[in-house]
Amino acid sequence: MRTPACPQHPGGRVWRDGRYGKNGQYQRWRCVPPGGTRRDSHLFQPTPLPRKAVGGGCMECDRRWSPGDGLPSARTDRFSLREKAEALVQMAHGTTYRQASRRARRRALQRGGEISADGRIAGDWVSMYAPILQAQLLNDYPKYGRWPEVLVLDSAPFHGRAKRSDGRPKPSGRHLFSVLGALSYGEGTVDDAHALGRRPRIWRYGVATRVDVASWVAFFSQLPGQPLYVVCDGHPAIVGAINAQWPGMPVFRCTAHLTMQAQEIVRQAGLRETPFGQSINEKTFTSDSRWGWFRLNLETLEEDGYTQSLSRNQRSQLDALRRWTEAIAPEVQFNLENEHAPWSTGGLERPLRVVKNSLYDRRFALRNPDRLSHLLVLFQLAQIGLADAHQWAHVLHDQHLGYQGAPPPRRLVDRPELYPGLRGGRIRAPGS
Repeated sequence: MRTPACPQHPGGRVWRDGRYGKNGQYQRWRCVPPGGTRRDSHLFQPTPLPRKAVGGGCMECDRRWSPGDGLPSARTDRFSLREKAEALVQMAHGTTYRQASRRARRRALQRGGEISADGRIAGDWVSMYAPILQAQLLNDYPKYGRWPEVLVLDSAPFHGRAKRSDGRPKPSGRHLFSVLGALSYGEGTVDDAHALGRRPRIWRYGVATRVDVASWVAFFSQLPGQPLYVVCDGHPAIVGAINAQWPGMPVFRCTAHLTMQAQEIVRQAGLRETPFGQSINEKTFTSDSRWGWFRLNLETLEEDGYTQSLSRNQRSQLDALRRWTEAIAPEVQFNLENEHAPWSTGGLERPLRVVKNSLYDRRFALRNPDRLSHLLVLFQLAQIGLADAHQWAHVLHDQHLGYQGAPPPRRLVDRPELYPGLRGGRIRAPGS
C-alpha cells in the first residue's frame, strides 16, 4: 500500500503509527507538517473509508496482502463493503436472510474481522442498499428508466393457510400478497419485437397486498412513459388499471390463457376426447383459419351427435363454452387484425416462478411490502445479469464517500443530518 498524503498538509512527512479499532483492524497514520517537528505532528485518516486489515491474500491478483492493505469499509461498520456486496448477491439468487448473515459472519471471521451476533443484519442490508443499487443500476440506466414500448404484465399470488367455516382447510388459503411483474422484449417499435432472438427482460417488480385496480395503477406510476401496447391475461384489475392510467392503450389477450380456459371448459363438458376437443391448441387463437374452424366445430356439435350422451351438467358446461366464445370473440378478432408480438405472457412466467419458488417457504415472514420490494430489486438485478459483487461493492463505495464515509442508517432517526436525501425512510442517491 502506498503511503497516503495528509489531506491538511500535502507536503508533510507521513508514516505508520500503529493500529486502532477492535483487534487493530485499521492502520493509523501520523503526519508532521512541512518545517514542523514531532510535537506538531497529528493523526489523520486518509480516506472516509479506511481499509480493514484482513488475513490471507488477494485471490484475483494472486499475492499476499501487506499490513496496510485491506478491504474498504465504513468507519463504524463491522463488515467490509465487499462482504456486504457478496451477501446482497447471494440474497439476489434466493439465499435467505439468515443464511446470508451466517455466511457473512463466517467470511468476516476467516478474514480476521469481527463477528456480529445480529441475525437480522442481512435483512437490514437489503433495506439499506437495495434502493441505492436500484438508483445507480436501474433508474439511471436509460433502458430501465421508463416503460418500454412492448410490455407484458402478470402476477404471482402468495397464499397462507386458511380454514373453512366447518374447520376444513381451503385449497389455496387466504391471500397474503402478490408479486406484480412487468417484462419487455426490448426497445424499438412494435415491428422490432418480431426480431428473432429477442430475449425477454424483467422490467419491474412490485408488491400488492390486494390485487385490484389501485394496486396496478400504483405499479404503473413507478416509471414515466407509456408503452405502445400491453399483453396480459385479461384480468379485470389489470385491464381497469390500464384504462385508468393509459386511456386508449391497446390491450392484447394472452393466447395461452385463452387456450387453457377453452381446454378446461371442454374437459368439464366431457368433450376432450372428441375431434373438436383435440383440435384446441396454442395456435387456435393466433390464426384466422384455426379460429374460424374452432367456432364452426362448436356450432356443429349438435349435428355431429357428440352431445346426445352428455349429462345435464355437461350440457350446461357446453352452453358456458358457447357464451365464453361469444364474449372473447371481439378480443380474439382484435388480436388477429392487429398483428403484434409476443402472443402470450409465457416469457414472464419463468422469472415469476423463480421468485415464487425462492420466497414461498418464507412467505409469512415477508409481509412487509417495503422490505419485500427492496428484495425484489435484487432479484431483478440477478435476472437481468447485473448481480456482480465486484460492481456492487464499487456502487456502495461511491455511496459511502458521498455521505462522509458513514453507512446508511437503519432508521431515519439515526443520523438524518448526514442523509438529506432521506424521505420517509427511503434513500436517494447523492445529487438525485
